[in-house]
Amino acid sequence: MSENNTPKRVWVLFSGHVQGVCFRDGIEAKAHEESIYGGVQNLKRRNERVWAIFEKSHGEDVEKMLSWCEKAKVSRWSKVKKVEVIHKPRPKRDSKSFKRWIGKPNNGKLIRLRAILLPADQGTDEIQEEADNLDIAAEIRSLDGERNWLGAVFQGPFDAVNKMREWCLKKAADFEEIEDDILGDDSNFELQD
Repeated sequence: MSENNTPKRVWVLFSGHVQGVCFRDGIEAKAHEESIYGGVQNLKRRNERVWAIFEKSHGEDVEKMLSWCEKAKVSRWSKVKKVEVIHKPRPKRDSKSFKRWIGKPNNGKLIRLRAILLPADQGTDEIQEEADNLDIAAEIRSLDGERNWLGAVFQGPFDAVNKMREWCLKKAADFEEIEDDILGDDSNFELQD
């Protein structure tokens, strides 16, 4: 089977003027049109980045979707400056449709933070050590995209997780929160591929 006909799943970061300009609407409509599975979500920093996962049984279709996102006018008001594949996990093959994800409120005493970070010069050991110092649970792993992004989940008391967030913002070359939510389901402590 050629690579173009094998299933493919990618995590993608879109940078530019992509929030508040119907960019996610355009992505969602095109994904439904092309029967692409996955989802799309604004990241925390206003107007800077959108995160998406695309999956399809034919990898060629995912490549076409990425190319369309980069070259087409996704919405009348959006302007994509960069499309970066940050992770290429194994396809799940269990997706049913394309979704728009929205982060959950984080006003609880215990929270879970899912994030991606591009280390400046610290490795996973240093990040884990800081999480241990703050007495929070952490799962950190390397992603296999174009640069050396790490995926991370931090879980624990609200103040400690916020200190970890601040540490990452200071130490990492780049940091994006995918989601933070109230702890309520311990079985959900994992990076979602």
